[in-house]
Amino acid sequence: MISVKRMFVAGVVSLFIVLSSSCTGKMGLPAPGGCDKPVCEQGLTAHLQTMSKLGILNLSISNDEITTNINNDDYQSVMAAIRQYISLHPECYCLNTYILTVNKCTSLNACTLKYKGTVLDQGNNPRIVIEAKIIERTISAVAIRSGVKTKGLRVRLKKDNKGNQFLLVSGEVSVLKGSASQGKQIVIDALKVYYPGLNIDTTNLKERYEQR
Repeated sequence: MISVKRMFVAGVVSLFIVLSSSCTGKMGLPAPGGCDKPVCEQGLTAHLQTMSKLGILNLSISNDEITTNINNDDYQSVMAAIRQYISLHPECYCLNTYILTVNKCTSLNACTLKYKGTVLDQGNNPRIVIEAKIIERTISAVAIRSGVKTKGLRVRLKKDNKGNQFLLVSGEVSVLKGSASQGKQIVIDALKVYYPGLNIDTTNLKERYEQR
């Protein structure tokens, strides 16, 4: 009886060692069906960078957020590509509940707005977050190159009665040449470049013709 028990215990221990070895696998590779964030981040970054039309500047995975910077307006394609990659790669499965942020940037350090949603969100209208100070400086610089001065320019993201987001713009524009309304339109057109499809309220953006 004792020898049988010893054989049984030895068999269980051996089986445990075998199972432990098979689950551990090679260093740096995820267990089958498991999640390995560093491996996922490397693979996802490499995958997105091969898709040149997405304009990926960089990508990072930290805490509960996947963040990527792009240099164009096609954030929907970027979100779709990330969702598809995660759904096909086991090392990324634990990211299904992550917040997904796509930043539109003119450079790595000048991101003018953010599109935020979740990896599982299939909607086409993620929450938009603006970087107010950056966009105000950017729009002012664009206006100056077009011969338009801005004073006290403020850009804020608001919601209307139906919950739709829109830009509320205030301040003052002035021109040396042309009409004041043309100067105002230059500011509006510049904002539309960074916020395509978003309504812009310029009721509080005043016009002034500047005499020489």
